[in-house]
Amino acid sequence: MDLITFLRKELPEERNRDWELVPAGKVRHAVTYRAITLLPFLIEVKNLPRVAGAKQVPLADISSLPVSNLTRKVARAALAAATLARAKQ
Repeated sequence: MDLITFLRKELPEERNRDWELVPAGKVRHAVTYRAITLLPFLIEVKNLPRVAGAKQVPLADISSLPVSNLTRKVARAALAAATLARAKQ
């Protein structure tokens, strides 16, 4: 299943939306004997999905939370990609 198909399935209210996926570069991470490469994307949404008990935290503040190093790397890549996308507008 590709990412657009997955998003349409998970967000049925956005099924007819023309999704614009902005690549956020490669994120590399190593865990013991595994090398992991992620290819994150930025997706503009009107509202974040509500999850009971969860708080919204700006990506710039994610380092203050107890999250994995991989999560921090993805957040940095997303912030850099968002900065580049704004500069192009």
